[in-house]
Amino acid sequence: SSGGMITGLTSYDLEQYIAYRTSGLRRQFCDDDTNPEMQVSAEEIRQRYEADKSHLYIMEDSLTLHYIEIYSGQESAGLEADVRLLQQNVRSGSSMQEAVKAMPHLQEYYQELTLDGEAYASYARAYADLLAFSSDLQTGDISEVICEGGWIYLIECVQRIDHDYQPLEDVYAVVK
Repeated sequence: SSGGMITGLTSYDLEQYIAYRTSGLRRQFCDDDTNPEMQVSAEEIRQRYEADKSHLYIMEDSLTLHYIEIYSGQESAGLEADVRLLQQNVRSGSSMQEAVKAMPHLQEYYQELTLDGEAYASYARAYADLLAFSSDLQTGDISEVICEGGWIYLIECVQRIDHDYQPLEDVYAVVK
C-alpha cells in the first residue's frame, strides 16, 4: 500500500501452497458478510477445478512395461553388449518378450510390470528409476540402453493408456 517493493518466496512446496489456498479461501468466504454459510457455487467449483487441474488432478497413465534390469556388479561387461543386441532385435520388429527367449542368459533379468493409473502412486517409489526412464515412452517404443546408477536398463512400453485428468465429478468434494 505504500508503493514499496514486496518480497517473499519464489517457490512453494505443497504444504505451503495448501496453506496459501486455505488462507485465500478464508479471506474470500469467512470475511464475506453476505455469505455467512460460506456457500460455493457450482460455477466457482468448476473454475477452481479448471485452474488447478494441471497440477492437482492429474491422473497417471496406465502402463504395461517389459524390461531388462541388471545390476552392473553382476559381471555385466558382456551383458551390456547382449542388451544392446536385444534392443536391435526388438527394434527389428520382435517384442522383447519374444526376443529374450532367444537369449536365455538374459531371461533372469527380464521382467514385466503392469500398473493401473490409480495404483501408480503406490508403486512410484519402488519403481522410481524404471518409471522415470519410461516416462516418455509411448505404446510400442523401446528405450535406449540405459546405464545409470550401477544398473543397466532396456525398457519396452507394451501399452500406455493416457488418462488425462481426474474428472470433476470424482474430485468435486475435494475442490469444494
